[in-house]
Amino acid sequence: MFAFTPFSFIVAGAFSLAFLSRSHNFFVATCSFFSVFQAAAVFNIKIADGYYIGIQPGYFLALAVLPLLIYRARLDNSFYSRYFKEAVSVYTPLLIFGGYSLFSLAFPFIFMDNLYVNPPRGGISSTNLALLRPALTNLSQAGYLSFNIVFAFFVSLEISKNARLARFMIIAYLVSGAVVLASALLQLLSAHTQVYNPVTVLYSNLGYSQLFFQAFGDIKRLNATFTEPSLLAFYLTGYYAFSLWSFLSTAKFGYIYISVFSGMILLLTTSASGYAGFFVVSIFALCVAAKLHVRILRQVFFSVLLAFLGAFLGFRAQELAGNLKAQELAGNLKAQELAGNLKGSGSRDFMVSGLIQKGKSQSGSDRFSTDMNSLRLLPKSYGFGAGIGSTRSSSLLTNILGNLGIPGFLISIYTGYAIIRRLRRGGLKFYPTEENHLTGGITVSIAASLFVGMISVPDLNPLFLWNLLAILMGLMLCPACAISLGQQVWALSSERRGGGLKGRGR
Repeated sequence: MFAFTPFSFIVAGAFSLAFLSRSHNFFVATCSFFSVFQAAAVFNIKIADGYYIGIQPGYFLALAVLPLLIYRARLDNSFYSRYFKEAVSVYTPLLIFGGYSLFSLAFPFIFMDNLYVNPPRGGISSTNLALLRPALTNLSQAGYLSFNIVFAFFVSLEISKNARLARFMIIAYLVSGAVVLASALLQLLSAHTQVYNPVTVLYSNLGYSQLFFQAFGDIKRLNATFTEPSLLAFYLTGYYAFSLWSFLSTAKFGYIYISVFSGMILLLTTSASGYAGFFVVSIFALCVAAKLHVRILRQVFFSVLLAFLGAFLGFRAQELAGNLKAQELAGNLKAQELAGNLKGSGSRDFMVSGLIQKGKSQSGSDRFSTDMNSLRLLPKSYGFGAGIGSTRSSSLLTNILGNLGIPGFLISIYTGYAIIRRLRRGGLKFYPTEENHLTGGITVSIAASLFVGMISVPDLNPLFLWNLLAILMGLMLCPACAISLGQQVWALSSERRGGGLKGRGR
């Protein structure tokens, strides 16, 4: 069965606009923009009973953009240029990682019926164990990973020759983040008012379990355009880090406003990993700001404080709204007393309990059990893992170890090391300046998201993260482009604020 969704018309409209613009930069930026609609699908394909594959809008557009990028590379003979050789050199660790992932497709056949795994489509549950068998999830995960590496490679290759593409993609990243924040706010309002939230459009992907209905009593769990709160926290932690770094680099107050709102929504997700990400990123930003100027430190501190207070008031408002709703429905004194007792779950305790007592909940117990089972697969598979897409974990670390084993883990560590070494060789310092505004911002954004991923997101294939990596790798291939773009943003900021470095008191 092949079924289109309401999101098909939105993507068709965006694709038409991109086509009419006759700009490949706009095409790629459109793909980057739609990468955040992870819970939606352009169409759903029924493979078997109860098994669907939903094509996300971002991936649908990426499938259309990739041939265009390959054609442009062939048109200007990039395959024989130094740009291509340099790109291959930069991407070698990722290509090795992708190659090993494809090789691991043989593991389910080798270890078939000898390992107990948590089937990826069975959900995170301590009781969800089954004997290892080759499945479609092996092919789908390997296919997604291979496509992401190839797509990111050609985007980076294009950026190395055309720096304007990086600017288009960063603008798309900022705008899509604003859409995610607006979607989260709409979801929050619709839970307590008559405001309409188009759930049939936003959550149309039948290939995923959609968790937009979750709540803790009166407290709504937010997932915006993603399937679950932890994925929203995964995205927003990076977005929050990027906005804070951008403010430290450019002194543009627009970034402060973005950081306050994104930090507040990040806390309102009720994701424990989101709380951890918020506090780690905030402390990092405060430490960096302390090295700049006391005024900058004060501004960052108040932005963090405002985000925290905004989330606190948001939790409190939801509790009051729930109490009022309960009182309206109450037809007798006993029901009214019950509504009054609901006030006992105060906002002061909610955020703390969400972070500290997560492990005591059933969800925390199930996550811990799946992670431990992934680790138990290592000795039973002689350290090679069960093969990509074979078992489900609750974190990126245990997902790599359980599916790709020690070799996959070591290759991923080397990939990170190679990227950092390349950035350092290119002159990147973790100090916000006009030269490293973009590379530094994207680096901290990726690092912040991966930090949350190591706690609670096992997905190797979030398209928005691969888009950020493609931008970063492209700027690594052309350091002069990164400096030029950063200085252009800095110059605009200086003109508006009448300063520059001296204007900031450095």
